[in-house]
Amino acid sequence: MTIKVGLNGHAVRVPLANASLTDCVFEVERATTVEEVNRFLKEASENELKDILGFEERPLVSIDYRTDPRSSIIDALSTVVINGTQVKLYAWYDNEWGYANRTGSYWAFTLTDGALRMLVVLHFHALGYSPLQIAALFLFYELFGVITNLLGGYLGARLGLNRTMNIGLGIQVAALLMLTVPVAWLNIPWVMGAQALSGIAKDLNKMSAKSSIKLLVPDGQQGKLYQWVAILTGSKNALKGVGFFLGGALLALLGFKGALLVMAGVLALIWIGSLILLSKDLGKAKAKPRFRDILSKSRAINILSAARMFLLGARDVWFVVALPVYLSSVFGWDFWEVGGFLAAWVIGYGIVQSVAPGITGKKRGHVPDVPRTRDARQ
Repeated sequence: MTIKVGLNGHAVRVPLANASLTDCVFEVERATTVEEVNRFLKEASENELKDILGFEERPLVSIDYRTDPRSSIIDALSTVVINGTQVKLYAWYDNEWGYANRTGSYWAFTLTDGALRMLVVLHFHALGYSPLQIAALFLFYELFGVITNLLGGYLGARLGLNRTMNIGLGIQVAALLMLTVPVAWLNIPWVMGAQALSGIAKDLNKMSAKSSIKLLVPDGQQGKLYQWVAILTGSKNALKGVGFFLGGALLALLGFKGALLVMAGVLALIWIGSLILLSKDLGKAKAKPRFRDILSKSRAINILSAARMFLLGARDVWFVVALPVYLSSVFGWDFWEVGGFLAAWVIGYGIVQSVAPGITGKKRGHVPDVPRTRDARQ
Protein backbone atom coordinates (compact mmCIF):
# COMPACT_ATOMS: atom_id res chain seq x y z
CA MET A 1 0.00 0.00 0.00
CA THR A 2 1.33 3.46 -0.92
CA ILE A 3 0.48 6.61 1.04
CA LYS A 4 0.40 9.56 -1.38
CA VAL A 5 -0.43 12.26 1.24
CA GLY A 6 2.06 13.18 3.97
CA LEU A 7 1.10 11.85 7.39
CA ASN A 8 1.99 13.63 10.62
CA GLY A 9 1.16 12.56 14.15
CA HIS A 10 2.10 12.79 17.83
CA ALA A 11 1.61 10.37 20.70
CA VAL A 12 1.10 11.50 24.31
CA ARG A 13 1.01 9.01 27.17
CA VAL A 14 -2.02 9.34 29.45
CA PRO A 15 -3.10 9.85 32.16
CA LEU A 16 -1.24 13.10 32.70
CA ALA A 17 -0.08 13.99 36.19
CA ASN A 18 -2.30 17.01 36.68
CA ALA A 19 -0.65 19.20 34.02
CA SER A 20 -2.63 19.56 30.78
CA LEU A 21 -1.68 19.81 27.12
CA THR A 22 -3.17 21.92 24.34
CA ASP A 23 -2.60 20.83 20.73
CA CYS A 24 -2.81 23.95 18.55
CA VAL A 25 -2.90 23.90 14.74
CA PHE A 26 -2.77 27.13 12.71
CA GLU A 27 -2.88 27.94 9.02
CA VAL A 28 -0.69 31.01 8.46
CA GLU A 29 -0.75 33.44 5.51
CA ARG A 30 2.84 32.98 4.34
CA ALA A 31 5.38 30.19 4.42
CA THR A 32 7.39 29.91 7.63
CA THR A 33 9.76 27.56 9.41
CA VAL A 34 10.00 25.86 12.80
CA GLU A 35 12.91 28.12 13.67
CA GLU A 36 10.98 31.30 12.87
CA VAL A 37 7.90 30.19 14.82
CA ASN A 38 9.94 29.25 17.88
CA ARG A 39 11.95 32.48 17.70
CA PHE A 40 8.72 34.53 17.66
CA LEU A 41 7.26 32.62 20.62
CA LYS A 42 10.49 32.82 22.62
CA GLU A 43 10.67 36.59 22.15
CA ALA A 44 7.05 36.95 23.27
CA SER A 45 7.71 34.84 26.38
CA GLU A 46 10.60 37.10 27.36
CA ASN A 47 8.87 40.42 26.69
CA GLU A 48 5.16 41.29 26.45
CA LEU A 49 3.97 37.86 27.68
CA LYS A 50 6.62 37.36 30.35
CA ASP A 51 5.30 35.22 33.23
CA ILE A 52 2.17 34.45 31.19
CA LEU A 53 3.63 32.48 28.28
CA GLY A 54 6.53 30.07 28.83
CA PHE A 55 8.97 28.66 26.29
CA GLU A 56 10.73 25.34 26.97
CA GLU A 57 13.53 23.81 24.88
CA ARG A 58 14.33 20.89 27.19
CA PRO A 59 12.75 17.45 26.59
CA LEU A 60 10.34 17.66 29.54
CA VAL A 61 7.28 15.50 30.26
CA SER A 62 3.91 16.24 31.80
CA ILE A 63 4.93 15.94 35.44
CA ASP A 64 7.64 18.59 34.95
CA TYR A 65 4.96 21.22 34.37
CA ARG A 66 3.14 20.66 37.64
CA THR A 67 2.87 23.77 39.85
CA ASP A 68 4.00 26.05 37.02
CA PRO A 69 1.93 29.26 37.47
CA ARG A 70 2.23 30.48 33.86
CA SER A 71 -0.85 30.28 31.65
CA SER A 72 0.85 28.21 28.93
CA ILE A 73 4.33 26.82 28.19
CA ILE A 74 5.34 26.13 24.57
CA ASP A 75 7.08 22.78 24.03
CA ALA A 76 9.61 24.05 21.47
CA LEU A 77 10.87 20.56 20.56
CA SER A 78 7.38 19.59 19.39
CA THR A 79 6.78 22.56 17.08
CA VAL A 80 6.01 21.35 13.56
CA VAL A 81 5.49 23.18 10.25
CA ILE A 82 3.73 21.22 7.49
CA ASN A 83 3.88 22.33 3.86
CA GLY A 84 5.23 25.69 4.96
CA THR A 85 1.94 27.21 6.18
CA GLN A 86 0.40 24.79 8.67
CA VAL A 87 1.86 25.29 12.16
CA LYS A 88 1.37 22.78 14.95
CA LEU A 89 2.22 23.67 18.57
CA TYR A 90 2.11 21.87 21.89
CA ALA A 91 1.45 24.07 24.91
CA TRP A 92 1.52 22.70 28.46
CA TYR A 93 -0.21 24.36 31.37
CA ASP A 94 -1.20 23.87 34.97
CA ASN A 95 -3.57 26.80 35.32
CA GLU A 96 -5.25 24.97 38.17
CA TRP A 97 -2.10 25.58 40.23
CA GLY A 98 -1.77 29.28 39.59
CA TYR A 99 -5.48 29.92 39.87
CA ALA A 100 -5.78 27.74 42.98
CA ASN A 101 -3.01 29.68 44.70
CA ARG A 102 -4.52 33.04 43.88
CA THR A 103 -7.97 31.84 44.89
CA GLY A 104 -6.62 30.22 48.07
CA SER A 105 -4.95 33.46 49.11
CA TYR A 106 -8.17 35.32 48.39
CA TRP A 107 -10.24 32.82 50.38
CA ALA A 108 -7.87 32.99 53.35
CA PHE A 109 -8.07 36.77 53.29
CA THR A 110 -11.87 36.67 53.06
CA LEU A 111 -12.07 34.42 56.13
CA THR A 112 -10.00 36.84 58.21
CA ASP A 113 -11.89 39.84 56.82
CA GLY A 114 -15.27 38.44 57.86
CA ALA A 115 -13.88 37.29 61.21
CA LEU A 116 -12.33 40.70 61.87
CA ARG A 117 -15.66 42.44 61.28
CA MET A 118 -17.38 40.23 63.83
CA LEU A 119 -14.54 40.61 66.32
CA VAL A 120 -14.63 44.41 66.15
CA VAL A 121 -18.44 44.71 66.30
CA LEU A 122 -19.00 42.25 69.15
CA HIS A 123 -15.93 43.21 71.18
CA PHE A 124 -16.58 46.94 71.14
CA HIS A 125 -20.28 46.41 71.76
CA ALA A 126 -19.28 44.40 74.87
CA LEU A 127 -17.04 47.33 75.93
CA GLY A 128 -20.09 49.60 75.94
CA TYR A 129 -19.67 51.40 72.61
CA SER A 130 -22.93 52.71 71.13
CA PRO A 131 -24.11 51.49 67.70
CA LEU A 132 -23.21 54.91 66.23
CA GLN A 133 -19.66 54.67 67.59
CA ILE A 134 -19.30 51.13 66.24
CA ALA A 135 -20.54 52.28 62.84
CA ALA A 136 -17.91 55.05 62.91
CA LEU A 137 -15.22 52.38 63.31
CA PHE A 138 -16.15 51.05 59.87
CA LEU A 139 -16.37 54.45 58.16
CA PHE A 140 -12.75 54.40 56.99
CA TYR A 141 -13.03 50.71 56.05
CA GLU A 142 -15.69 51.55 53.48
CA LEU A 143 -14.21 54.89 52.39
CA PHE A 144 -10.74 53.54 51.72
CA GLY A 145 -12.26 50.47 50.08
CA VAL A 146 -14.00 52.75 47.55
CA ILE A 147 -10.74 54.63 46.87
CA THR A 148 -8.85 51.35 46.43
CA ASN A 149 -11.50 50.06 44.03
CA LEU A 150 -11.01 53.22 41.99
CA LEU A 151 -7.22 52.88 41.89
CA GLY A 152 -6.91 49.08 42.01
CA GLY A 153 -6.96 48.44 38.27
CA TYR A 154 -4.31 51.11 37.71
CA LEU A 155 -2.04 49.56 40.37
CA GLY A 156 -2.64 46.05 39.04
CA ALA A 157 -1.64 47.07 35.52
CA ARG A 158 1.55 48.78 36.73
CA LEU A 159 2.64 46.31 39.43
CA GLY A 160 1.08 43.00 38.33
CA LEU A 161 -1.92 41.27 39.89
CA ASN A 162 0.08 38.97 42.15
CA ARG A 163 2.05 41.88 43.57
CA THR A 164 -1.13 43.78 44.37
CA MET A 165 -2.60 40.67 46.01
CA ASN A 166 0.51 40.17 48.12
CA ILE A 167 0.51 43.84 49.11
CA GLY A 168 -3.10 43.39 50.23
CA LEU A 169 -2.24 40.29 52.29
CA GLY A 170 0.63 42.13 53.98
CA ILE A 171 -1.56 45.14 54.78
CA GLN A 172 -4.21 42.87 56.32
CA VAL A 173 -1.61 41.26 58.60
CA ALA A 174 -0.58 44.76 59.72
CA ALA A 175 -4.24 45.74 60.30
CA LEU A 176 -4.82 42.68 62.50
CA LEU A 177 -1.67 43.34 64.55
CA MET A 178 -2.65 47.00 65.03
CA LEU A 179 -5.62 45.82 67.11
CA THR A 180 -3.48 43.66 69.45
CA VAL A 181 -2.09 46.72 71.25
CA PRO A 182 -2.98 47.36 74.94
CA VAL A 183 -6.66 48.11 75.54
CA ALA A 184 -5.88 51.71 76.51
CA TRP A 185 -4.72 52.37 72.95
CA LEU A 186 -7.90 51.07 71.35
CA ASN A 187 -9.62 54.40 70.90
CA ILE A 188 -11.86 55.24 67.97
CA PRO A 189 -9.18 56.95 65.77
CA TRP A 190 -6.75 54.01 66.20
CA VAL A 191 -9.36 51.39 65.33
CA MET A 192 -10.57 53.49 62.37
CA GLY A 193 -6.98 53.53 61.11
CA ALA A 194 -6.76 49.73 61.38
CA GLN A 195 -10.08 49.40 59.58
CA ALA A 196 -8.87 51.74 56.84
CA LEU A 197 -5.92 49.43 56.21
CA SER A 198 -8.27 46.45 56.20
CA GLY A 199 -10.52 48.16 53.64
CA ILE A 200 -7.53 48.80 51.36
CA ALA A 201 -6.36 45.20 51.76
CA LYS A 202 -9.81 43.79 51.01
CA ASP A 203 -10.21 45.57 47.70
CA LEU A 204 -6.64 44.94 46.54
CA ASN A 205 -7.25 41.22 47.03
CA LYS A 206 -10.70 41.26 45.46
CA MET A 207 -9.50 43.17 42.39
CA SER A 208 -6.47 40.89 41.93
CA ALA A 209 -8.42 37.64 42.25
CA LYS A 210 -11.23 38.65 39.90
CA SER A 211 -8.91 40.20 37.31
CA SER A 212 -6.73 37.08 37.22
CA ILE A 213 -9.74 35.13 35.91
CA LYS A 214 -9.81 37.41 32.85
CA LEU A 215 -6.23 36.39 32.06
CA LEU A 216 -6.93 32.68 32.47
CA VAL A 217 -10.16 32.51 30.44
CA PRO A 218 -9.61 32.68 26.64
CA ASP A 219 -10.75 35.85 24.88
CA GLY A 220 -14.27 35.72 23.47
CA GLN A 221 -15.59 33.16 25.98
CA GLN A 222 -17.79 35.58 27.92
CA GLY A 223 -20.08 32.81 29.11
CA LYS A 224 -17.17 30.95 30.70
CA LEU A 225 -15.84 34.20 32.20
CA TYR A 226 -19.27 34.97 33.66
CA GLN A 227 -19.47 31.49 35.17
CA TRP A 228 -16.04 31.66 36.82
CA VAL A 229 -16.58 35.18 38.17
CA ALA A 230 -19.89 34.03 39.66
CA ILE A 231 -18.23 31.03 41.30
CA LEU A 232 -15.40 33.14 42.73
CA THR A 233 -17.75 35.84 44.01
CA GLY A 234 -20.15 33.31 45.49
CA SER A 235 -17.37 31.37 47.19
CA LYS A 236 -15.98 34.63 48.56
CA ASN A 237 -19.26 35.56 50.20
CA ALA A 238 -19.84 32.03 51.48
CA LEU A 239 -16.41 32.10 53.09
CA LYS A 240 -17.09 35.55 54.48
CA GLY A 241 -20.07 33.97 56.19
CA VAL A 242 -17.81 31.28 57.61
CA GLY A 243 -15.55 34.13 58.70
CA PHE A 244 -18.44 35.74 60.62
CA PHE A 245 -18.94 32.51 62.53
CA LEU A 246 -15.17 32.13 62.98
CA GLY A 247 -14.94 35.63 64.45
CA GLY A 248 -17.65 34.94 67.02
CA ALA A 249 -16.18 31.54 67.87
CA LEU A 250 -12.61 32.82 68.27
CA LEU A 251 -13.81 35.71 70.41
CA ALA A 252 -15.63 33.29 72.70
CA LEU A 253 -12.72 30.83 72.87
CA LEU A 254 -9.58 32.98 72.79
CA GLY A 255 -10.66 36.50 73.58
CA PHE A 256 -10.12 39.55 71.38
CA LYS A 257 -6.31 39.70 71.36
CA GLY A 258 -5.82 35.93 71.15
CA ALA A 259 -8.16 35.68 68.17
CA LEU A 260 -6.35 38.48 66.34
CA LEU A 261 -2.92 36.92 66.93
CA VAL A 262 -4.09 33.54 65.61
CA MET A 263 -5.58 35.09 62.46
CA ALA A 264 -2.53 37.28 61.86
CA GLY A 265 -0.21 34.27 62.23
CA VAL A 266 -2.15 32.06 59.83
CA LEU A 267 -2.54 34.84 57.26
CA ALA A 268 1.18 35.68 57.50
CA LEU A 269 2.05 32.07 56.60
CA ILE A 270 -0.28 32.20 53.59
CA TRP A 271 1.24 35.54 52.58
CA ILE A 272 4.76 34.06 52.66
CA GLY A 273 3.57 31.07 50.61
CA SER A 274 1.99 33.39 48.06
CA LEU A 275 5.21 35.41 47.76
CA ILE A 276 7.14 32.22 47.02
CA LEU A 277 4.70 30.35 44.77
CA LEU A 278 3.14 32.98 42.52
CA SER A 279 4.88 34.73 39.64
CA LYS A 280 5.10 38.46 40.27
CA ASP A 281 4.18 39.95 36.89
CA LEU A 282 0.83 38.32 36.04
CA GLY A 283 -1.39 40.98 34.48
CA LYS A 284 1.35 43.62 34.43
CA ALA A 285 0.92 45.89 31.41
CA LYS A 286 3.80 46.08 28.97
CA ALA A 287 2.99 49.78 28.46
CA LYS A 288 2.50 51.91 31.57
CA PRO A 289 -1.17 52.92 31.78
CA ARG A 290 -2.13 56.56 32.20
CA PHE A 291 -3.92 57.58 35.36
CA ARG A 292 -7.02 58.78 33.46
CA ASP A 293 -7.39 55.25 32.05
CA ILE A 294 -8.77 54.10 35.44
CA LEU A 295 -12.12 55.73 34.61
CA SER A 296 -14.49 53.79 32.41
CA LYS A 297 -15.60 55.47 29.22
CA SER A 298 -18.91 53.62 29.41
CA ARG A 299 -21.73 55.69 30.90
CA ALA A 300 -23.63 52.51 31.81
CA ILE A 301 -20.63 51.14 33.74
CA ASN A 302 -20.19 54.42 35.67
CA ILE A 303 -23.88 54.54 36.61
CA LEU A 304 -23.83 50.90 37.69
CA SER A 305 -20.70 51.50 39.78
CA ALA A 306 -22.29 54.46 41.59
CA ALA A 307 -25.51 52.51 42.25
CA ARG A 308 -23.51 49.55 43.54
CA MET A 309 -21.56 51.76 45.95
CA PHE A 310 -24.78 53.04 47.57
CA LEU A 311 -26.35 49.58 47.55
CA LEU A 312 -23.44 47.92 49.33
CA GLY A 313 -23.10 50.86 51.72
CA ALA A 314 -26.75 50.54 52.71
CA ARG A 315 -26.35 46.77 53.16
CA ASP A 316 -23.36 47.11 55.46
CA VAL A 317 -25.02 49.76 57.62
CA TRP A 318 -27.74 47.39 58.76
CA PHE A 319 -26.16 43.99 58.28
CA VAL A 320 -22.56 44.38 59.48
CA VAL A 321 -23.23 46.78 62.36
CA ALA A 322 -26.89 47.20 63.29
CA LEU A 323 -28.01 43.56 63.07
CA PRO A 324 -25.25 42.01 65.25
CA VAL A 325 -25.72 44.73 67.89
CA TYR A 326 -29.50 44.24 67.82
CA LEU A 327 -29.29 40.46 68.17
CA SER A 328 -26.88 40.78 71.08
CA SER A 329 -28.58 43.60 72.99
CA VAL A 330 -32.28 42.86 72.38
CA PHE A 331 -32.31 39.05 72.13
CA GLY A 332 -29.35 38.48 74.41
CA TRP A 333 -27.59 36.21 71.90
CA ASP A 334 -24.01 35.20 72.67
CA PHE A 335 -21.05 35.41 70.29
CA TRP A 336 -21.67 31.90 68.93
CA GLU A 337 -25.31 32.60 68.09
CA VAL A 338 -24.73 36.00 66.46
CA GLY A 339 -21.81 34.70 64.39
CA GLY A 340 -23.73 31.55 63.41
CA PHE A 341 -26.82 33.46 62.28
CA LEU A 342 -24.88 35.92 60.13
CA ALA A 343 -22.78 33.05 58.76
CA ALA A 344 -25.85 31.10 57.63
CA TRP A 345 -27.31 34.18 55.96
CA VAL A 346 -24.15 35.13 54.04
CA ILE A 347 -23.36 31.52 53.04
CA GLY A 348 -26.83 31.26 51.50
CA TYR A 349 -26.25 34.55 49.71
CA GLY A 350 -22.93 33.23 48.36
CA ILE A 351 -24.56 30.04 47.07
CA VAL A 352 -27.13 32.10 45.14
CA GLN A 353 -24.31 34.14 43.60
CA SER A 354 -22.46 30.98 42.53
CA VAL A 355 -25.48 29.63 40.65
CA ALA A 356 -26.39 33.03 39.12
CA PRO A 357 -25.35 31.99 35.56
CA GLY A 358 -27.91 29.18 35.66
CA ILE A 359 -30.61 31.51 36.99
CA THR A 360 -29.96 34.24 34.41
CA GLY A 361 -30.05 31.93 31.42
CA LYS A 362 -26.48 30.79 30.70
CA LYS A 363 -27.66 27.20 30.18
CA ARG A 364 -29.94 28.49 27.42
CA GLY A 365 -27.05 30.34 25.81
CA HIS A 366 -27.94 33.76 27.25
CA VAL A 367 -25.13 35.68 28.94
CA PRO A 368 -25.00 39.34 29.99
CA ASP A 369 -23.61 41.78 27.44
CA VAL A 370 -20.02 42.59 28.37
CA PRO A 371 -18.53 45.86 27.11
CA ARG A 372 -15.10 45.58 25.49
CA THR A 373 -12.35 46.53 27.92
CA ARG A 374 -8.61 46.90 27.63
CA ASP A 375 -6.80 43.69 28.49
CA ALA A 376 -4.36 44.08 31.37
CA ARG A 377 -1.71 42.35 29.26
CA GLN A 378 -1.70 45.08 26.60
